[in-house]
Amino acid sequence: MKSSKKLSLLLSALLAMSAITGCGSEPAKQASGEKVFTYGTMAYGPAMETTSTDPHNSYDGWAAIRYGVGETLFKFNENMQLVPWIAEKFEQVDEYTIRVTIKDNVVFSNGKKVTGAAVKACLEDLVARHDRAPKDLKIESITAEGQDVIIRSTEKMPALLNYLSDPYGCIIDVEAGIKDGIAVGTGPYKAVKVTDTQVDLVKNENYWGDVKPKMDKIFVKSITDGDTLTMAMQNGEVDAVQGLPYSSLDLFKGDTSKYKLSQTETSRVYQAAFNFKTPELQDIRIRKAISMAVDKDSFTKVLLNGNGAPAIGPFPANLSFGGDKVKSVPYDPEGAKALLAEAGYRDTDGDGYVDKDGKNLELRYLTYTSRQELPLLAEAAQANLKKIGIKLNVNATDNYKAFLKNG
Repeated sequence: MKSSKKLSLLLSALLAMSAITGCGSEPAKQASGEKVFTYGTMAYGPAMETTSTDPHNSYDGWAAIRYGVGETLFKFNENMQLVPWIAEKFEQVDEYTIRVTIKDNVVFSNGKKVTGAAVKACLEDLVARHDRAPKDLKIESITAEGQDVIIRSTEKMPALLNYLSDPYGCIIDVEAGIKDGIAVGTGPYKAVKVTDTQVDLVKNENYWGDVKPKMDKIFVKSITDGDTLTMAMQNGEVDAVQGLPYSSLDLFKGDTSKYKLSQTETSRVYQAAFNFKTPELQDIRIRKAISMAVDKDSFTKVLLNGNGAPAIGPFPANLSFGGDKVKSVPYDPEGAKALLAEAGYRDTDGDGYVDKDGKNLELRYLTYTSRQELPLLAEAAQANLKKIGIKLNVNATDNYKAFLKNG
């Protein structure tokens, strides 16, 4: 009997970015009758800075929320509207203060009730240990009254609820502590074993939500190579995968009896950022010329096999404040050349690169390899910029943070 597998594809509406989640078979049944699901992903592991389910450590909150361990006070629904999750409601007390009421029936996976005091302790631990949260949240004080939590900020924070919906905002039982990378959350599953390469989950028998967990066990396996991930899906080693290379999609699209493809836009984005400390990039004409020379349309059509759309802003077209509400610099290599000339750059020695005061316009491009498309995008940008006379040196590394730190 053939297993029925599903492939769901998440498309980015922004610059050449697509996240792929996919290929799920009917869960395997053990001799005991348990439903077991195995999931392969490129989004977990040291390269992605997710090696536990502790949301207060680095980017591990993404593992907690993706794998059903943690839940936040609020979340964004399919229409990108902020809605309560484990919170019941909130009240804007004044310009600096909000009162959040926690649902009365929410419990941690260890059976303890989630009270205002528990949320207070969690948020205080978050601010004490997390590297980004203190700057985002700007919390002056937190107090608890029964099921209520009162948060006062050091300044006006209209986006505070949005920040609390970040994966680092998963509410965990701080009193239970973090043991071997395992946090006690409120989600439908709880982690029982966590390593750098795998997360083992079991059904949370105490789950408070209306939709109960359907699997008895889930095994999340880190597979950092795209080709290996593809083969694992083909060979039936996993029931679902996340992060397939776009070049592998056609292998699954062709067999509709075995694989089902569903698509949606996301707000994920492939992006490049200018380093304003680079002297040449302090000239807006150079930055604009680079933007005009990059062929984003070809990126999405060729390199991503059509799985994306060129970005014209930080938000996708399916949002009311995205799409054509902002304007983007058009692809115009000839216009880019004119801007370079206006900035004093011309190819005076005939080597194919523009120069000024005897020095070629030469820049460095840093990317990382854990997302297979990123080096390809860097190479495409390199080819684009060569056409207008800019030499771009690409450095693809997984240790990009150390590279950035060293300048």
